[in-house]
Amino acid sequence: MEGRRVERTLSSHLNETIVVYKSDRKPGFVYRFNLDKGVQYTCCRCRELGKKRTITVRNDVIVGRKHPEDGHHIMFAFVVCNSEYS
Repeated sequence: MEGRRVERTLSSHLNETIVVYKSDRKPGFVYRFNLDKGVQYTCCRCRELGKKRTITVRNDVIVGRKHPEDGHHIMFAFVVCNSEYS
């Protein structure tokens, strides 16, 4: 199985590592995950809803057999500017 790439960034307060995964199934949507411990990241939206769902990220690639979008809640949509349609 090919690895699913994530983008690593810092939180708005620059005190937490956050990874962002662009959805394969719903174009334009992303999932955000906070660093929990070691290589485990917790879904931000699931945490807001009182759930604890995690993924494992090594070298900016999600590892594991389960698809990262299964069982998680979509955080927000992002706008893609494409000059082809502007």
